[in-house]
Amino acid sequence: MDKAIAPALTHTGSVGGADRVYQNVYCDNLSNGTDSISVAELVEAAASGGGGGGGGGSVGTSNPARFMTADTENKSRLLFKPGTMLPKPDGTMIPAPDFLDLEAANDPDYNTEIWPGSDYWVYVTAAGELRISWFSDLDDVSYIGGFHLLCEDAGENLEYEGGVDYDGGRETLPHPLAGYAAGDILPASVWCLNHRPYSKPDGMVFVESLGFWCDIYLAGGMCYDTHSWYDTTVTAKRAIYDFMADLAYVGKTLLDATEFAAAMLGSNEGTVAAGVTEDDADYGLISGGRVDTAGRRMISIYGVEDGCGLLSQFLRGVHYSPDADTTADTGKGTVGLCGATAAGGDFLMDSACGSQQLSIGLPWNFTAAWFGARGMSRHVTA
Repeated sequence: MDKAIAPALTHTGSVGGADRVYQNVYCDNLSNGTDSISVAELVEAAASGGGGGGGGGSVGTSNPARFMTADTENKSRLLFKPGTMLPKPDGTMIPAPDFLDLEAANDPDYNTEIWPGSDYWVYVTAAGELRISWFSDLDDVSYIGGFHLLCEDAGENLEYEGGVDYDGGRETLPHPLAGYAAGDILPASVWCLNHRPYSKPDGMVFVESLGFWCDIYLAGGMCYDTHSWYDTTVTAKRAIYDFMADLAYVGKTLLDATEFAAAMLGSNEGTVAAGVTEDDADYGLISGGRVDTAGRRMISIYGVEDGCGLLSQFLRGVHYSPDADTTADTGKGTVGLCGATAAGGDFLMDSACGSQQLSIGLPWNFTAAWFGARGMSRHVTA
């Protein structure tokens, strides 16, 4: 029988040797080609995790079938590909169950509640039990994957606009996360040993259409502490080159314009975050769970939060800009005639915000309380 074998991962809080990303300041640019894909296929892929319990291949990519996915009917359940064998800490293999319910698998030794907006790790104990907890550094367990829980209700009647058709119109589509409640598993956040980001997977979702991982939340912290966490202070007032270094410390990089538009598909368009002031931004904004000025949740089809209309987000890449500051000094060299680009728009921009909004020609050393960043990581399958 063809079995999906999960390689052992024991005595470490990393995934597949990803400890090294904390010392590695290089992250490859995404170079994974994709086939054309319809909006209907994209919505279905986002909702099902690209294959459901059977672990079907990723849409638009040639990745192997993942062995663990989210159940989009029972949103507190994980599904396993039939025939999957999982490793115990001693290297012996046990068959995976058909499914895993979160409450039943919650490890009573380490946490007693399921917290919305949190990351959980799935592992096999020495006794052969499949458990989940917040902790990624337990001894004598084999980690096999993990997931993130939706931080706030997505809303019952959530919709979004698809791409422009041949007649110049846009189709209104049901949002894949409509009806999801706080504490439900985000389908695109489920990772396992053969379907995961190069970086640590905390607070990330897989953008199925282009085959990369994107931070759910705007970047918080800096340097080795750069993170994607719910309900934490978002980092701002930092130049693009500092954000680039921050993300590289943790195995990530900035998104480019195409990746940004793909990751933010299904987010609010032409609106900004409700109730945000310049004083709020100056003090420090908090990540996740927001609604816009129309009362709609600010969330993409993949579960990316605050993508459009909270903070403008610096993008990867450099372009020639004769109007840009020619004397920007990064501390590691002087930059001339180089402009930075940002996307999404911020709370000061009103109807100009959206998944395809761009601000170009920004000075390389530009900083503001309403400019931040978001990380992405390339996809790995082993």
